Amino acid sequence: MIERTDRIDNTGNAVEAISILQMPMIERYCDQLLKRLNYSGVGGTQFILEKESQVANLLELNPRLAATSAFPYRLGFDSPMMAVECAASREEGMLPASEGSRTYPIGKRVHWLSGDLEGLVSGLRNGELGFSAGLRWLWRMAKAFVQADVHVTWDWRDPLPTVFLYSKLAASAWHWLTRRSRVAS
Repeated sequence: MIERTDRIDNTGNAVEAISILQMPMIERYCDQLLKRLNYSGVGGTQFILEKESQVANLLELNPRLAATSAFPYRLGFDSPMMAVECAASREEGMLPASEGSRTYPIGKRVHWLSGDLEGLVSGLRNGELGFSAGLRWLWRMAKAFVQADVHVTWDWRDPLPTVFLYSKLAASAWHWLTRRSRVAS
């Protein structure tokens, strides 16, 4: 379940999420949709769930692995490997292994720090975020970072890819700040 995105209006890419129990109603919707489309393979469906009424509305069906696939992947749900297994099983004329055993832990918090930082910089750059909104964003980002059970890009065992991402983001922020300070003076 997406808690927050990289846009102030929550229409962007997920930066903070929590793993939730599968909802039987949504599973039935997915089963019916995939059967009617004669769809097989790995992909993702997204729903908007109205909190009070618990009515689920289909947002999209992605016949590919979306960026948010990184969240369940970091929780041990290896959908990229499932895609490989599915393709290999088709070539061999076999059915892929049962997906019933492919579950992930419930109640785990996931955070994508670099996406969160990019959202903050973008919001400041295009004027969607003022000073106080930027401070609130920083607070929510710091809170999400500390509370996260899993970080999408950061891994202490392999820090260089994330260090590279953050260095590019820092350079972009620095250029924006220096240009803005020159205009102000």
